[in-house]
Amino acid sequence: MSYPALVDALEKTGRTLRTRSNDLEGTALASAGEKLLVALRRFDDVLAGALRGFDPDVKALRTYLEADDVRTALDPKTIKLLAKRGTGRALTLRATDTPEDQRRRLLEAATKRSKAADVLVAIKGFLADRSRPAPRFDDREGVLAEVRRLGKLSKDDLVIEKERLLGNERLLRTMADAVYIKTTSRTPLKTILTKLVHFAQRVQENIS
Repeated sequence: MSYPALVDALEKTGRTLRTRSNDLEGTALASAGEKLLVALRRFDDVLAGALRGFDPDVKALRTYLEADDVRTALDPKTIKLLAKRGTGRALTLRATDTPEDQRRRLLEAATKRSKAADVLVAIKGFLADRSRPAPRFDDREGVLAEVRRLGKLSKDDLVIEKERLLGNERLLRTMADAVYIKTTSRTPLKTILTKLVHFAQRVQENIS
């Protein structure tokens, strides 16, 4: 595709329309003009998307998404959570998407909504939390600090933290024990987590 040639053609047509618009009539020409206008609008949308791809934030996100540790950490559920956290919109993934397709959809959604920087921050925050060492289970103050942190999280951050805790049964039960939430070995982890979140949020409400 020769873009200079396209520019020349558009400018030529534009000059003709500007100087001879009062002489133009007929349904065939009007219909062709409507189709051209629709096509130009579509082209403008595609052009804007292509130009956003050159944005430094988009380039940074694209590069970061291909890092080995990021590729390992981003399963479909996490990608959806991070998309919601970074763009404020839900992201739809297809069952047939490969991991590469899933990361590409995340990049496209971030680019389309001009949220590449926010998504990058969300991913980095997720990886930092994911690698954050759990407190020693015999360190009650450290465990309580985790409970207090739970009560301060935003809605989107809380969704991600819930996934982390559901994957660490011992920490979850230790946190519940530290604040005297009654559980048994048969209590479902999601039930424990729900009670723990309610407790942490009540504490935060009382001290804020």
